[in-house]
Amino acid sequence: MNNNDVVIIAEERTPRAMWRVGIIDAIIKSHENQIRAATVRCRTPEGHLSLLTRPVNKLVLLETAVNTNIIHPYFVDENLIEVNIL
Repeated sequence: MNNNDVVIIAEERTPRAMWRVGIIDAIIKSHENQIRAATVRCRTPEGHLSLLTRPVNKLVLLETAVNTNIIHPYFVDENLIEVNIL
């Protein structure tokens, strides 16, 4: 996983058809340099942009970033909400 990769965020109490799609904003590594978690930019059900921190076992890679300088407009907003759950 790398920055700007497209992922699905797995949520235990939500049906799979309702899982959100997001873009990896930052990778979090352990002291052994292993990828353990990622901060993901996604939309809330209300349409607000949010940053979620999730372990990599809760992220499903859909598409790797071809151009790391391009972010889809759906994931860009000035009113950013940050939520950290590990």
